[in-house]
Amino acid sequence: MDADRLRAIYPTLTDEELKEASENLRRYFACALRIASETHPEPVDSSERLVTIKERSNGSLNNIPFEHG
Repeated sequence: MDADRLRAIYPTLTDEELKEASENLRRYFACALRIASETHPEPVDSSERLVTIKERSNGSLNNIPFEHG
């Protein structure tokens, strides 16, 4: 967050206090992002590749799921 926005929120802080507030806020957001990333990791696409009807008709591909549509 830039100094102007922090100053608008905390108009009575000194420049040194604003700098400290900015650093604390940056660390807070980094920590919150790390927690969110660990709590809700991005999904992994574990779906198998869909095959066409022509590929499905090949006898060696009987264990591959059929593509609908």
